[in-house]
Amino acid sequence: MTELFTIMTRKGQITVPASFRKSLGLRQGDHLALSLGEHGTEIVMRRVHSPIAATYGQVTTGPRPADLSALRDQVAEEVGREVAAEGLSAATRP
Repeated sequence: MTELFTIMTRKGQITVPASFRKSLGLRQGDHLALSLGEHGTEIVMRRVHSPIAATYGQVTTGPRPADLSALRDQVAEEVGREVAAEGLSAATRP
């Protein structure tokens, strides 16, 4: 097992040695999981993959309507028709 030494700062930060970063393929912004080892006297670090980052860009959106106000008007008209139809059916019930 390769062992390198680093120093913890006042804020609890450490530098992961370049050879470790290269071996793990770590880059700025990568997520790491830290856990205590079996006897609680060592720290185990592993790279974790975010499901969000892994699936980003997989779903594409449809084209955006050119005129949003026209779309709002269409929705308002349709809702108005549905409400009017419900009012008529309620009025014809005994």
